[in-house]
Amino acid sequence: MNAPMTFPDASSESPAHANSPRPRANVTARAAVACALVAVVLTWFTTFAAPLAAQRAAARLDYGNIFTFWAVAWAVVLVLNLLALVLGARGARQATGKVLSGVAIGIGATGALGVLVYNLVTFQVMPFIR
Repeated sequence: MNAPMTFPDASSESPAHANSPRPRANVTARAAVACALVAVVLTWFTTFAAPLAAQRAAARLDYGNIFTFWAVAWAVVLVLNLLALVLGARGARQATGKVLSGVAIGIGATGALGVLVYNLVTFQVMPFIR
């Protein structure tokens, strides 16, 4: 009688080459992309809403608050872009999610640079243009 050979140490689990799920992007990379996309949408919103807020403040003769919405909105956008940049850099160091991290780094860096250039031009160059 030929009985099958069994080994007490042998694992009854599936072999080493079992079907494993595809590696998913890490949470850090997803959070970075989410921050970058929220920053982009908030940038679009600020571009349209800030002049309206300034116009309403001027209509109320509230000249001290004309740039309040602009300052708060651009500060939030800058923080979100820098957060996307930092989270993207952290996500790029991990094994998965490199593409999402790269997207977040690109959007975050471009957005942060855009906010800084916008403020530089608005407050340093525009006063000299006649």
